[in-house]
Amino acid sequence: MYLSKLVLNSSRATRHWLKNTYEVHQRVKAALPKDPRPLYRVEWDQGGEASILVQSFEQRPDWARAFSDLPVLARYQYKVYDPRFIANSWLAFRLRANPTGCRQGVRYPLVREADQSAWLARKMAAAGVEVYQCAIVGRERQATWKGTPDDGRVRMSHLGVTFAGMLKVTDPGLLAKAVRSGIGPAKGLGFGLLSVMPTV
Repeated sequence: MYLSKLVLNSSRATRHWLKNTYEVHQRVKAALPKDPRPLYRVEWDQGGEASILVQSFEQRPDWARAFSDLPVLARYQYKVYDPRFIANSWLAFRLRANPTGCRQGVRYPLVREADQSAWLARKMAAAGVEVYQCAIVGRERQATWKGTPDDGRVRMSHLGVTFAGMLKVTDPGLLAKAVRSGIGPAKGLGFGLLSVMPTV
């Protein structure tokens, strides 16, 4: 796998581009045309600088080519990413997810914090870990438009929740699979990337 970090500039073009998650997804795919489903997450630092973390699988990303006609990149870097997990080890984690339920075949957002936390516990248990500490550090509605004005644009809305905390590995194989495949729905729209790192 590869892990990339794209640091964006503070231009008007950047702000306009980030408003439509579908366009962000299309640009990420342009750097990885052979990758079936790269995972990514947009993040903001305290100074208001935006960056995008991208986890990809099938090929080395070509960010210079993908952004050659869109001047939003300040800098970027990528590295080979091959995490190995050990049972009973402790990891810090961060996850921006789209917690949902399903009723009569229709998916709906989980808006109560207690429901979101329960959703996370279920998903993480299935991913081979136990959550010991967790905080919700971000929550927002995300709008996405598909199509063009000529074709008829379709607006979608997703609830984004960012979780951060500490977990214990119970099944290294399940965790490795979850890191590769992501957590929860709407992965193509910037949700589901599970970032983990050893605790000090």
